Amino acid sequence: MKTPINSLIPAIGRLFGERLLPKQTIVGIFDNARYLDKAVERLARARFEHTVYNEAIVGEEAINVRPPVFASGFAPAVAWGSSEGAVPSKPSQDTIVRVFKAHLAHWHLPNKVIEAYASTFSQNGEFVLVRTDAVQAEQVMEILRECGARQADRHDNSASKELDPNVIFDFLLENTPDQVYFKDRRGRFLRASRAVAELLGASSAKDLIGKSDFDFWSMETARETAADEQRIMKTREPLVGKIERLVHPDGRISWDYTTKMPLLDTRGEVIGICGINKDFTAMKCMQDALEEERDRLKATIAELESKNALLQADLQLARDIGVLTASGPEATLMHRGDREQAATDRRATPVPDSEP
Repeated sequence: MKTPINSLIPAIGRLFGERLLPKQTIVGIFDNARYLDKAVERLARARFEHTVYNEAIVGEEAINVRPPVFASGFAPAVAWGSSEGAVPSKPSQDTIVRVFKAHLAHWHLPNKVIEAYASTFSQNGEFVLVRTDAVQAEQVMEILRECGARQADRHDNSASKELDPNVIFDFLLENTPDQVYFKDRRGRFLRASRAVAELLGASSAKDLIGKSDFDFWSMETARETAADEQRIMKTREPLVGKIERLVHPDGRISWDYTTKMPLLDTRGEVIGICGINKDFTAMKCMQDALEEERDRLKATIAELESKNALLQADLQLARDIGVLTASGPEATLMHRGDREQAATDRRATPVPDSEP
């Protein structure tokens, strides 16, 4: 059963949303983190819906004392505390953000994600004082849980707006390096990624809307792609992994690794096609070069085998007429006198009578 494109957009939104626009995180910052260990473990065992970090700050130096328990969402809340009797001083905003970014970098998250996290952290952080010497692990866990619940309530609406499927879909088309496009039943572009616009020489993807391959490619290429797309819409069978030869209007040749599928509406009716192309030109050139080298080696081997056969025939003839004394590595040329004597002996040898 084919999947309508409308049902794919929320899934794409969820995928990119969880990676780039998370909702909630709880950060525990302590100068001695041992009192929080049990709380973090219990949160993890309970599959708590919020990410929990545990950092120790000693003066202005941040020490990672525990790996993060990753879950879903991001709207930061910070708890800080001390194992000493005195109430600790609240860490500066810059210190907290620095600790947070350093922790994310430690876990090899992309810089874009780290900066997005840090920005949200700076703008929406909530601070909760925790006296770790005065409370039990269960109380620490409860404080963090309540803090996370407040953060979740506060950011539900804003997060849902940020995760608008259309915004996420636009993000995908703008940033993917692949050629992603949607066409109607007549082969005209409905939407396309920025990579398609760059390939076709358009100033933006919007300039492609309403146009077809016949406006950009040679007649040969446009006819071939149109035939493929009509067949896909008629049979409802996708075209997967075709190595497609593309002829540009100026005669240049390029190659794409192409996958196309029927585009369905919410009723399951075919309304066009969806395609994803990857530039395959460099790989195709490499394949062609390897094939040429393979053919050259095969021809060389065949030539050597032919010459070897002729050489073996010549050696056998030399042995037959007595030029060589033996066969194999020990074979040596006879001196002229020896060859003449061998020839005389051969002529003097009587030929046996044939049997009646």
